[in-house]
Amino acid sequence: MKAMDDLILRTGHGRLRRTRFGVAALVLTTALTAAACGDSDDDGPSPDDAGRVTITLRPAGAATPQDLDKTREVLAARLDFAEVENGTVRVTGDTVTVEAPGESREILDGIARIGRLDFRPVLDARPTGVPPVPGSNTLPSGTTPEAAEAYAALDCARTDQADAAATAAASVPDAPATGCLASAAGAPADAEALLLGASELTGDELQSAKAQPARNATGGWEVLVTFAPDGTAKFGAITGKLAANSAPANRFAVLLDGRVIVAPSVVQELSGGDAVITGSFTAASAKLLAAQLSSGTLPVPLAVESAT
Repeated sequence: MKAMDDLILRTGHGRLRRTRFGVAALVLTTALTAAACGDSDDDGPSPDDAGRVTITLRPAGAATPQDLDKTREVLAARLDFAEVENGTVRVTGDTVTVEAPGESREILDGIARIGRLDFRPVLDARPTGVPPVPGSNTLPSGTTPEAAEAYAALDCARTDQADAAATAAASVPDAPATGCLASAAGAPADAEALLLGASELTGDELQSAKAQPARNATGGWEVLVTFAPDGTAKFGAITGKLAANSAPANRFAVLLDGRVIVAPSVVQELSGGDAVITGSFTAASAKLLAAQLSSGTLPVPLAVESAT
């Protein structure tokens, strides 16, 4: 852990700073760039659409007509929030087709992600390849024997295990889980294994999410999220409780679709209701994340059938 200075907590994974309005805000630092969703295809280029990108999607499971209507609404809202001009979303049977100008490819590559945001307390943490402290028979408060066993066996250097942990965390948000936090360099062998408590705050309690140029010396982009009144109160209460804990139980993990994107330490109650997610974002990936959070979660998971 790096040294702490006045009003700024710096770790490998986050920092606390005061905004220009004088309100304490949690700045969540991550090397995440929005992940691509799948492959590509197109209905066949013509002189009129040669510069456009098309993705064809299908529900990954059972979906009602109401689910498909909601899916169309969410995807259209994501295009709007991501500032994609001349984009279209249409549903034909159980097929969803999204089309947009070619310069929007990075946004379309990730538009079909579920987009569920969860905030989970960190109960324990260890470097990849380092087992939990031997001889400890006491389960951290908030976990279960099953989660503790999965945590002891988790090898974040293995992509299959990291993926399985993310799938499990996304499928049961109200239960303890495990996760892998990538290092700044992104090397799997340097990832951190986390034992996580149940989700205590979700993206449903956000009021807004906005992509903006990062306010730091290195530039880049960041995403500012603002909680609704109820979410602000919960965020303040949770961070106040975490600030009283010893490391690593003073950390708050943020997960997108079950994947840990950041897990900063907390040193004081944060009552301002704002959080800034910053890291290796391009303008497009920051706008995509903000659009996912602003539009809400998709009612059903989608599989990319084709894209071009």
